[in-house]
Amino acid sequence: MKKDFRKWALMILTTLLLISQPVKMMAQEETASTNQLWLFWQHNQYFTSRLKYVGDIGYRHEIPFEHWRRIHFRPGVQWSAGNLFDLAGGIGFFFTAQEALPNSIEIRPWQGVRLHWPTLGRFYFDHYLRLEQRFNYSRNFNGFWDIAMRSKFKINVTFPINTPGIVDKTLYARLNAELYFDLGKSIIERFVNKGRLTTGLGYRFNPRWRLEMLYAIEQSTAFSEEGFNVNSHIIQIHLKTTIFRES
Repeated sequence: MKKDFRKWALMILTTLLLISQPVKMMAQEETASTNQLWLFWQHNQYFTSRLKYVGDIGYRHEIPFEHWRRIHFRPGVQWSAGNLFDLAGGIGFFFTAQEALPNSIEIRPWQGVRLHWPTLGRFYFDHYLRLEQRFNYSRNFNGFWDIAMRSKFKINVTFPINTPGIVDKTLYARLNAELYFDLGKSIIERFVNKGRLTTGLGYRFNPRWRLEMLYAIEQSTAFSEEGFNVNSHIIQIHLKTTIFRES
């Protein structure tokens, strides 16, 4: 059993390292850097044991904050097929205020699938694939909507520290890697995302409340696919709440 665990752990670690290579390569070619703070409130509310509302409200800003700020509201629904995978979809609304470009409004329908696999001892893995249709409006485009499509892939591992599993009063660690792919042209924006590595700690108070504090390094290009590389250091604070259906 120990040999099997070590083999799986080594394989997953190798996968994470391979996924992180594009981010590391871009970091080596970095020509600019920025610091950001992201605040999120993520809320889940169950309609049935398998169907629930999923949504988040967020605020992000570059430090100093007058250079770039973004607020968003992203409601959706999720259906779970047992413990193996989830299907989700929704729509996001974003407003971005920025110094280098005109302010913009974006409407972003999205569809996603999440696979919960494998579980290796205390290590809980999940894989998430999301597709987004982006409709971005800015006065810079003479009143026209700029339309693009983007996909995102994320692999995440969660590890409880003070308990065998994630239960009440559990302190846990998180590590994930994300890659972004524009399917066709990209939106002209301050940060054209390429990849992100995130790590940090979370605490589950009870089934209804969790709090996470994370650090992320994100690689992007400025303004377009051909822009100069930007390395963003991001502090994230996530509050997660859940309301369960009545029995």
